[in-house]
Parts: sequence; C-alpha cells; structure tokens
Amino acid sequence: MSLTKQLRLFVAIIIVMALFSLSIYFELTHSVREHRKNYENLNTIIQGVFELNLLTTEYLSVRSKRSETQWKKRHASLTNQILISSRSVGNKSRQILMRARFDLANIRSLFFKILVAHQQIAIDNKHNLRLVKRLADQVRLTSQKVVSDINRVGTLTLITLKETEAKAISSLQLLMVLVFLVLVGIMIWVQRSFIVPITKLKDYSEKLIGGDYHRAIKINGKNEMADLAMSFNTLAVAIADKIERLTEQTVYLEDSKVQLEVTNKELESYAYSISHDLRSPLRSIDGFSLVLLEDFGDTLDEEALGYLQRIRTGTKKMSELITELLNISRIMKEGMKLEKIDLQKMANEEINVLRDTYIDKNIQFSCAKLSMVVGDNALLRSVIENLLNNAIKYSQKEDPIIVKMGLLQMQMVDESTKEVHNQSVFFVKDNGVGFDMKHKNKLFKPFQRLHKVNEFEGSGIGLATVQRILIRHNGEIWAESVMGQGATFYFTLNLSEEELIQTELNNKSD
Repeated sequence: MSLTKQLRLFVAIIIVMALFSLSIYFELTHSVREHRKNYENLNTIIQGVFELNLLTTEYLSVRSKRSETQWKKRHASLTNQILISSRSVGNKSRQILMRARFDLANIRSLFFKILVAHQQIAIDNKHNLRLVKRLADQVRLTSQKVVSDINRVGTLTLITLKETEAKAISSLQLLMVLVFLVLVGIMIWVQRSFIVPITKLKDYSEKLIGGDYHRAIKINGKNEMADLAMSFNTLAVAIADKIERLTEQTVYLEDSKVQLEVTNKELESYAYSISHDLRSPLRSIDGFSLVLLEDFGDTLDEEALGYLQRIRTGTKKMSELITELLNISRIMKEGMKLEKIDLQKMANEEINVLRDTYIDKNIQFSCAKLSMVVGDNALLRSVIENLLNNAIKYSQKEDPIIVKMGLLQMQMVDESTKEVHNQSVFFVKDNGVGFDMKHKNKLFKPFQRLHKVNEFEGSGIGLATVQRILIRHNGEIWAESVMGQGATFYFTLNLSEEELIQTELNNKSD
C-alpha cells in the first residue's frame, strides 16, 4: 500500500476514534449529570415533605387562609416534582415514587377533610376536634411514609450515581489506553515508513556526495520511499557512468591540452620565424626597388615607374600586415599589468593625437564623464586609439566630423544563468558612412573589410585587435549602424578592483 493511502487510513482511524471517544465521553457525563440531578431533586422533595408537615401544623394552629394557600401550592409542587423524577429513574425507583405520589394524594384528601372538620367545629366542637387530631396524625404518618419512600429512592439513585461514575471513570481509562495504543502504533508506523527510510536515504546521499556510487540502497515495500530508493540507485548508476565518461574525457582533454600547448608554441615559433624570414626578402625587394627608382628612374618610362611604385607599396603593406599579426599574437600571449585608469583622460589624449594626424579635418569630439576602470594601460590605449581612429577615418567625408564617446547603463542578460543585470557600457559614435548590419559578423575578423581599400585605408585588423584586448579584460564589443548615418561601437570592461588587488598581491609575493 502506498504511503498516501496508509496516511489516509491512519487519519480516518484517528478521526473515527476521536468521534467515538467524544460520543462515549458525552454520554457518560450526561448520564452522571442526570443521576446527580435526580438525587438533588429527591432531596428537594424530602425537604418539601417536611415543609408540608410544618404548613399542616401551622394551619392547625392558626387556621389562616394564607397557610391553606401555601399548603396547596407546596403539595402541587411536590406532586409535580415526583412526576418529573419518576421519568428519569429505574423501574424499581419509579414504582416507589408512584407509591409516594399516591400517598401525597391521600395527604391531600386528609387535608381537605381537616378543612371540612374545621368548618363544622361550631356544630359539634368536641367531636370535630378529635376528628381533626386523628386526621392530622394520619397526615404525619403518611408524610413519614413518603419521606421513607423518597429516602429509599434517593439511596437507590445514589448507588446508581456512584456506579455510573465508576463506569465513566473505567470507560475513560479504557479510552485513554486505546488512544495510547493507537498513538504508539502511529509512532511505530511513522518510524518504519518515514524515519528509517529517510535516515537510509540521508546516509546514502552522503555516500553519493562522498563519491561512493557503487553501493545500492534497499527499502522494503511498495510505496513512495521504495520508489525513491530505486531512483537513487538509478541516479548513482548514471552518475558513476557519467563520471567514468568524464574521467575518460578529462584524460583525453589533458592530452589534447598538452598537444595544443605544444602546437601553439610551435605555431608561435613558426609565426615568429616566418615573419622574420618574410621581412628579409621584403626589405630586399623594397631596397632594390628604391635603388632602381633613385639610380635608373630617369631612364625608365612612366609605366615602369608605376610598377616600381606598386611594388614598393605592396611590400610596405605586407610589412604592416606582418607587424599587425605579430601584435595580435603578442596581445593574447603577454601578461597584463593591471591598474586604475582614467578612461576619459586617455580618450582626450588620443583625440588630440588624432587631430594632429588629421590636421586638415574639422573634428568635433565630445566625451561625457566616464568612470574609472581597471585594466592594462597600454592595451586599453590601443582600444581607444583604434575606435577613435576608425570613427574619424570612416567619417572624413563629412564636415564637420562628429565623434561622441560616453557611458550608458544597459540591462544585459547573462547567457549562462539567464539573469538580467545592469551593466556599464562605453560607446564611440560617429557620423560617417556606416555599414550594412547584415555584415556585422565580419567586423571583428582579421582582414575582413566592409569597404574597399581605395575608399578607406587600413589593414583590416584593428577591430580584431580591439576585440581580443576586451576579451582579456572580461569584456565584449558589438556595433550598430545604418548605412549613411554613422556607426556606434559599444564595449564593456569587467575587471574588478578585487582582481587588481589580487594581482598586486601576487606581484608582491613573486
């Protein structure tokens, strides 16, 4: 049986037992209350009989109308009380009470005879006085019989009351024993069905956390706890299998990492060697072409001079590309010297340098207050230089050239946790030619250009360098543009002061 059904069964048993106990309790207390009330009523009846005798004596003494009225009221009250009490007593007590009621009726008859005798005393005083005395004696004797009968009923009622009270106490004790047994049964059931399995599951989960995935937990029965134990066993098998696969993958990745490091070192060595090997023939080509121009330029026609100039331009371009490639490799390989940097001051310094470069251009540069950042001074200067240079270069057909740099607070979504958080985002905006957003994926790839070389100069590697620098600063870069309406480049920097402090501590320890 499932734990849910067992729990419902126990709840039903508890409810039924509670209702049964309450009904027994109320029945017993009601019975005791009724017998106690009957006993009190009988005492009241006895007291009323004595009062009736006193009223009889009072009437015989004073013969007043008030005594007669009070006697009749007391007699009627006693008769009514006896009738009421006879309805809630046993058969034997009821018979005695009916006899007492009959005696009360005789007392009434005797009393009325006394009344008649009093009225006739004037006719035969002596005879009627004797009659009144005899009738009064009969009233007293009959009253004593009533008192005796009522006392007997009271004794029987008291015995019944004590028996009922004893029965009530025994019944309540029995109910308490039954409740105790039920509670003990429930505790045993809870212990076996919940506490013991939960303890086993807790110990087993601790073993799983400790890395012991090869043991199985067993819980007897067909209920939710047994199903949960089976789920734990399945989970342990799955975890063990997953760990085995991850171990194999880790070994493979470690081997691959070693191989990758070796390959990267070989590539770095190869790139360095190639760059030097390429620079030497490039210098020779550039040098000999320069000699041809200087020594034999007068003897060459314009077409030959044009070819030589193209050779020199090509070698210069190739030398610049080799330099840029080496710079990218150096950026990704060299360590960073972290410090606090005033990005606004750096931007103003770089724009002044660019104004000297584009001396014939009307450049309007505005820079809102930027925050202090943590990063490598030389690398971040390269970022600012490239972004501002691009903004001016692709806006040089405009007059004036408008370049804006600022800081925004934007809501960013963490791709790993899908949480939304506020992020400080820097931007560089221009009023240049812009670009088509469908080609935005090419922006940060080396040698990928969105405009022709004869329109705008450049190696096509500046933005790729910027992206790699920002990645090293735990940041990112993206752009938005409309053709003919300029472009805006956004970037973030996520190195914290804690990382700066940790870097300083590491430097001190070294």
